[in-house]
Amino acid sequence: MRYYWLTGGGLRDELVKRKTTIFLHVPKTGGTTFHGILRQVYGSGVKYCSTTDLEDIQRNAEQYECLVLHWYKDAFMHKNLMVPQAAEFLKEHDVFCMFRAPVPHSVSLFCDLQRRKDQILPIYERLGRALPATMKQYLDTEPGNQQLACFLGRIQTGEQLVTKTELKLAQSLIHACGIHVGVLERFDAFLEKFEHITGHFARRDDVHILNRGNLGYVGILEEDMLKRISAHSPLDQLLYESALGTCCH
Repeated sequence: MRYYWLTGGGLRDELVKRKTTIFLHVPKTGGTTFHGILRQVYGSGVKYCSTTDLEDIQRNAEQYECLVLHWYKDAFMHKNLMVPQAAEFLKEHDVFCMFRAPVPHSVSLFCDLQRRKDQILPIYERLGRALPATMKQYLDTEPGNQQLACFLGRIQTGEQLVTKTELKLAQSLIHACGIHVGVLERFDAFLEKFEHITGHFARRDDVHILNRGNLGYVGILEEDMLKRISAHSPLDQLLYESALGTCCH
């Protein structure tokens, strides 16, 4: 929490608190687009965190106007924030996060694997796994509920999968910490919420949502495959529905 002198123009000066904006990036939910807005608004005041250590994150919050916690920086990036012990810190700041409908989200994750397969293949080979080449293979080999897992900073391996217990934890933290959630499908409403809360306004002609390019792929999938993708991430669906219910309020 940073403090600023607010001059009252002849009245007494007042020491006021200014909140830091913190963005929790869940991959393939429109976060890269929102990064662009944050850079537009805060400029050099944006800090991309490269550590999961809570004390380091707290120090960064003292020094910068905006923090971005990007999952690709560290697979466990949110793990020390999405715990009850960090609730008081989160309450002191304006924390934002976006989710996405599970079917296009899963398709987007699969398409991203294909686009970046030259980078990702060595990782899969080290793990002794085959990179999924089709959507069916992706559903057969990759764990579901990736948005919930990422939000909490959990890596799902083997039998260590997120459950309804983690869903309840996520929902309770969102409520208790006052985290402002939105969904990609209502990006404009999320942006308006950000503007209302922070008092900063984005240049709308510079906002181009990048994560809608895979919708054409969704449109050509057969009904049975769409149902299977939906069933792959039932907890993400519940998380999405709760975010959808609050994104415009």
